[in-house]
Amino acid sequence: MICFILSIEKKEEEEKIQNKIHKEFFQKNMEYKIYIEKQITDPIPPYYLKIYLCDFPKVSQQEDIAFAKQLYQKYDHVLFLYDHKTPLEAFSGIPKVSFLYKGPKFSKDFLSYIDYFLKEAKTKQYLVFQDHKQLLKIPTSEILYIEKNTMQRITIIHTKEMQLKTNISLQELENRLNSSFLRTHKSCLVNKNHIVSIDRKERIITLDNHEKIDLVSVRFLQKFMKNKLL
Repeated sequence: MICFILSIEKKEEEEKIQNKIHKEFFQKNMEYKIYIEKQITDPIPPYYLKIYLCDFPKVSQQEDIAFAKQLYQKYDHVLFLYDHKTPLEAFSGIPKVSFLYKGPKFSKDFLSYIDYFLKEAKTKQYLVFQDHKQLLKIPTSEILYIEKNTMQRITIIHTKEMQLKTNISLQELENRLNSSFLRTHKSCLVNKNHIVSIDRKERIITLDNHEKIDLVSVRFLQKFMKNKLL
């Protein structure tokens, strides 16, 4: 699901953008939501792909850059709308931030961005789960492997940066995830996109962060050899 969060100063421009979103998504028969930032009262579900559209702040370059960095940490993509000459080079190092000139080609360029967001929504998948009192959302592409800790009766999700604990069963997580995740053992799921090598003799999987996993069953190896899972 894509959601658009609008923070547009002029009401007529806000309505123009809403109409373009409505029309494009209706034609494509895609689900979407539109939020007006100042009217938001409840939290936006974490599994939405969140696109933030706003007028370029035009305060000072230093403050504008700080504002852009603050937004990209909160949203999946930020689209600044501007109608004047802006030194955009200073923003080139900030990820997930784009600029759209409100000129003659605005409609065409905006539709191009909608197509881009649609493609991202189709390819970018998230795992949403409860970690103690927090509701967390992480891209499935960042997950290295997931293991069940039978002693503590918890499931541990490993990324390159952190380890996250949850009470959700390994079986339930497997059902939520896509085919990139292989059941290498009754207590382990591995993201095949991070596998560098499999030592069949020692039954060890090496990942692209150099971590080695020894939760590899004979059954998995037989299935691996037969179906060429990688």
